Amino acid sequence: MKPSSLLAMFAVAGLLAAQCPSGATSLPTNILANNGQSGVMFDVVATNTLTICTFNVNFLPGTWNVSIYALPAIPNTGASYYFPNHNVAAPWGTPIANVSFVSNGTNIATPLPLSLNQVVNAGERRAFYITATVGTGQRYVNGTAHNAVWASDSNLTVFTGCGKALPLFSAGIFGGTATASRNFSGAVCYVLGTSGCPTGQWEQNDAASSLDFNGAQSNGWTGAGVSTPCVGSLVSTNIASTNVGLGFDVAVSFVPAVSATAGGFATANGQKVNIDFTDPALFFLNGMAFPPFPGAFAIPFGAAPFTITAQMVNFDPTNPDMIALSQAAQLAAIMPSAVIAGPVGDDAALSLTAGSASLPACLVPQPIALYGTTYTQYHVITNGRVVFGPTANTSFTPVATYAAAEARFAGAHADLNTTVGGNITILPVNNGINNGLQVNYNNVGYFGGVAGSSGVTMTLEIWDNSNVGFTNVTFATPTAARNMFVGVHPGGAALIETGFPLNYVGAGSFLGVTAGASHGAFGDHFVTPMADAGDSLQFAWNGVAYDVSY
Repeated sequence: MKPSSLLAMFAVAGLLAAQCPSGATSLPTNILANNGQSGVMFDVVATNTLTICTFNVNFLPGTWNVSIYALPAIPNTGASYYFPNHNVAAPWGTPIANVSFVSNGTNIATPLPLSLNQVVNAGERRAFYITATVGTGQRYVNGTAHNAVWASDSNLTVFTGCGKALPLFSAGIFGGTATASRNFSGAVCYVLGTSGCPTGQWEQNDAASSLDFNGAQSNGWTGAGVSTPCVGSLVSTNIASTNVGLGFDVAVSFVPAVSATAGGFATANGQKVNIDFTDPALFFLNGMAFPPFPGAFAIPFGAAPFTITAQMVNFDPTNPDMIALSQAAQLAAIMPSAVIAGPVGDDAALSLTAGSASLPACLVPQPIALYGTTYTQYHVITNGRVVFGPTANTSFTPVATYAAAEARFAGAHADLNTTVGGNITILPVNNGINNGLQVNYNNVGYFGGVAGSSGVTMTLEIWDNSNVGFTNVTFATPTAARNMFVGVHPGGAALIETGFPLNYVGAGSFLGVTAGASHGAFGDHFVTPMADAGDSLQFAWNGVAYDVSY
């Protein structure tokens, strides 16, 4: 069978919508937000029976992880549904969806890549809670009336709600009073009736046909199931199907996967072909002989420095197409010296997890024992610091006690914004003995500063032998409202300036520390620039006790 014959087997029968409003109706709210927090809660009421498919949200620039919770539908009495449950976790249950996405930017709607399929019958009321799992990137609009109509059309009404801080279902609430509200900024995407929501342009794995590299899965909306291991590391190709004994083959190409609307296509019954058949190097694993599928198996191999894309086809008499397709699995191996783009915007974060499927181990250090606790999660914050642990506060207030209440961090407690100028890059490093993570703040501007004005430049290195170092440090003069603290902080301390040794390496002095001497303080806030560009601040600890080892 030739590829052209396989194309005929996959007869095109229309393209499915990837996002609202194509295939769904959009009920927009005010996108010009003037405030924000981690989460927002609000109610909706259906005039006609409908299915909520997804939300278009308003987030600061960057990559965000979001969870969506929903309360079960109840008859609408006019009373607020979310409010009596805003700090009670049990009625909400587990999230109806968790998703990672890249924001289109502040006050620009970003469709969440989801098919939620949440039914609201005519006359019913439901409550939704959309929240970032880390950071305060969600934007919303201040209001003056609680439980008032915020947006509506002939089928659906969205009511004013409240803002919610982390942790989830905490007592922290913004708005939710008779005279104040915080209102969802974005759009609700829905279809009438209960027949289900449109799907994305990317095929997903299921029991009938499943293929992946290292477990990476497509969500159906944002792309193929992409694995990015380090070059030379072991990759497992995992292949499974319930169609044991029936014919199968795997198309393999050496170019990236393509969506159903940009190089791929859909079958007569809506499966997506995401292999690029224009690749002249494309081949079939079994030479299109379609031998009987033997049962689940894995193929291990070493990652090479080029792209591999694969999609399986299984004969399946229960499928209207008579075939079942796996996702397009894409392997994009990276060199250990690859640079990761850091977070962008104001009070934004990029979260990294050592050994995760989405971020290979060669791009993050091994777990670090910091102040007696071993960490595998790190959050690079635009405000100058790397925060350790599962969550991170990205905000800033220029007082020592605020910095002291933070989670454990290394770097600068500062007020920076890449939209003013500069950027952040992340690079894995190795000194021949230890692995480390290098975070470079490249002339990142101060919040509120003039675009292009001088900002903060520094290189922060975190090593798997529990050392932290600052090099190439240059600070422009901040305003008094943006004084900084620099150093390594244990987190949650009552006072910040207590015996955490600091060693200054360079000419002259900085923060009252002369070259080669240690300073028994976390660091001081300062209102003058560093005198000597390229100087260094270095810290070390051995898990619990702290000493200067340089």
